[in-house]
Amino acid sequence: MKVELRPFRFHPIYLEKPWGGRKLASVLEREIPARLKIGESWEISDRGADSTPVASGEFRGRNLHHLIQTLGPLLLGEEVARRSPRRFPLLYKLLDIESLISLQVHPSDEYARQRENDAGKTEFWYVLEAGRDAAVISGIRCGSKEEFTRLLDAGHPERAVGRVPARRGDSFFIPPGRIHCLAPSCLLVEIQTNSDLTYRVHDWGRTLPDGCRRTLHRERALDVIDCGDRGAAPAKGITEESGFGRTTVLQSGPPFGVELIEVRRRRPDETAGDRFAVLTCVEGAGSVSVSARPGETWSLGRGDSLLLPAYLGGYEINPLPAVTLLKSWPEY
Repeated sequence: MKVELRPFRFHPIYLEKPWGGRKLASVLEREIPARLKIGESWEISDRGADSTPVASGEFRGRNLHHLIQTLGPLLLGEEVARRSPRRFPLLYKLLDIESLISLQVHPSDEYARQRENDAGKTEFWYVLEAGRDAAVISGIRCGSKEEFTRLLDAGHPERAVGRVPARRGDSFFIPPGRIHCLAPSCLLVEIQTNSDLTYRVHDWGRTLPDGCRRTLHRERALDVIDCGDRGAAPAKGITEESGFGRTTVLQSGPPFGVELIEVRRRRPDETAGDRFAVLTCVEGAGSVSVSARPGETWSLGRGDSLLLPAYLGGYEINPLPAVTLLKSWPEY
């Protein structure tokens, strides 16, 4: 079967969370049923039943997993298909934080393989919107696991962890082993490895509508917490100016690379066969045109993501009149 590659846009999968809000509707103007408080929007996902459906083109209605089965290295890239042939290695989300999320930690690949038969979890956050008190809470500041456990038993783990403000345009890297939490109110892009392993160590006494409390995973959380980790600070990045705008390297991997691309003039780029790329719009608006498909364009508004297949070839980013994007890709 001859397939003409194109950028892929997906229909998101919306998940209610006890800490979720309404910013996907009020900020990004998405149509969300009035009764729902959405905490996570899975924008590009390949996790079993939660595989995002293609929004348009000849694969419309098929999901990302079907694309991988059909296109293989054409979509993923030669290197990615060799290492992860059966599932997409990354997961893209929008997070709407309207109340404290649980204090949590993610395991490494090694621990996850041994205990969960799954992959570990690494995260990257880019802040789209932030209220006055929005913050990233992370890292052990009390000196030892024993002291952290004592404060946890006393119901005051917040005394053991660090806290830094989260402002619009900030980005944060969360490796495995780093205890962390998000304080409201904020809206973020999350790029993470394809894992859903989260060990909750404290949930602030939250009670769900049915009167129950969410499960905690204290033993395994204490197993994997890195007590030498002092927490996250906003990434400063390395910035380079060009005739097209400005590019800032925010994360250079592994397991993924992330650049912030501020485009003021039409900017050429390409995917060259080794790996796919994803463009996520964080400010302004623009479009993507592809050398092999003249006359077609794919629009990008704030919060939108496009998956660019590894063998897409040359493409251009067209600002309308200016656009800022996250460009991300897997790294090994």
